[in-house]
Amino acid sequence: MDILKKFILLFVAVSLLSCDKDDVPLNDNLKLESYYALYMDYGPNIDPLYGYGGYYPLVQLEYSKNKLAQRKGDFLLSFNSLGYVFNSSFHEDIVDELSYSKNKIIIEKKSYNPSIDRLYNRLRTIDLSNDGHMIKKTILELGASGNFSDKDTVTIQYTYNQNKLLTKAYLTKKINSSTIGRRFYDNSLYYYNQKDNLDSIITIRQTYEDIDKKLIPIQKIVEVFSNYDNASNPTKNLFMFDETFKRSLSKNNYASYTNSVYTYSNDGVLSSTPSSLSSKNWTYAYDEEGNIRLGL
Repeated sequence: MDILKKFILLFVAVSLLSCDKDDVPLNDNLKLESYYALYMDYGPNIDPLYGYGGYYPLVQLEYSKNKLAQRKGDFLLSFNSLGYVFNSSFHEDIVDELSYSKNKIIIEKKSYNPSIDRLYNRLRTIDLSNDGHMIKKTILELGASGNFSDKDTVTIQYTYNQNKLLTKAYLTKKINSSTIGRRFYDNSLYYYNQKDNLDSIITIRQTYEDIDKKLIPIQKIVEVFSNYDNASNPTKNLFMFDETFKRSLSKNNYASYTNSVYTYSNDGVLSSTPSSLSSKNWTYAYDEEGNIRLGL
């Protein structure tokens, strides 16, 4: 009998040790299947409200076990002869495909529409810490020149506190255009309220002056997040995408956002009034159990 008990205990122990942590299912409330683009943080060149035909663009997510495998649906930018964006359109057949290796995520943007052969942010590489937090992201993106042979390189490094909350991000952007050779640097500090919800992000944007070999501050950007609900945040696992990154940082879901941009003069003096000010507000739907509904 003692031998049988020992065998059972040994079998249980080996089974527990052999279980891959990747086989542990995600909380269903955190396994978001879809979301409307209007709820996310797309850039100023994209209107997330409308796709072709005036409908609300819906992004679909597909998983393999507990890992995100594909994100279906994204915006295609159109450029004029001067390299400026003049239009954005949503396409369901633009797909982000994710592959995983130890402490790394590779995201490749693809199109299954033969008429779309030029994509924005085609390749992203994310380095993870041993506990799964994003510590570095590298993005190859189309530059302002609009020339697809010129790819800007964006690198972002992330720092966390002892509570695993993101506190700092340092962005370096190298413009690889054949006609422009500049670098931009963003130094961002992240602040939270008592409920571990993101309260604000303060970013100092700088450019590198090749002649004097020094960094010149050009902007201070103040982002404020407020009007949180008490529902769990279903985007917490979507830290890898730019559009969902800021939402993923909080315990709950913010419904108000403001962005104020202050400009430095050539003498390095920061203006006391913003050069631009924008805001967003969202009204959410919730199910009978109080879970937020961001998609279908």
